[in-house]
Amino acid sequence: MTDLIEAMLVLFWAGYVLLHIYLLCAPTNEKIDETNPLQGEPLCTTTATK
Repeated sequence: MTDLIEAMLVLFWAGYVLLHIYLLCAPTNEKIDETNPLQGEPLCTTTATK
């Protein structure tokens, strides 16, 4: 039984490490807009007050 648990832990951690390596090496296709520092945030526009 302990051999099964150890094998499951080894598979889990190997998958975890491989997933992180894959995510770190994956190319990012996101184009960064330098004019808007708040990525993903809606622009706050207010009307002029007198």
